[in-house]
Amino acid sequence: MPEERRVLLYFKNLSIAVDQLINAIFFGFADESLSARCWREKRWFRYVLDSLFFWQVDEQGRRHCEQSYIWERKRMDLPPEYRNRRTHKHQEK
Repeated sequence: MPEERRVLLYFKNLSIAVDQLINAIFFGFADESLSARCWREKRWFRYVLDSLFFWQVDEQGRRHCEQSYIWERKRMDLPPEYRNRRTHKHQEK
């Protein structure tokens, strides 16, 4: 992986970690972003967050908080090997 990409990924991961920490401080789940939580719980604060990230509107008109919620549902902040796993029993080899 090129060095520039590694640095960008580092700062993206750091931003996600800080976001999740802020959500946990406000009694949210430790592995959920504040934006996703605001969308999920239909909180008024999502309008504030959407305004702060005004440039994040996708082709379907979804704004920042809704995109964050979809991102969480798809487990996109996890490494690829953790995504889309449907394990009901924990098995170790």
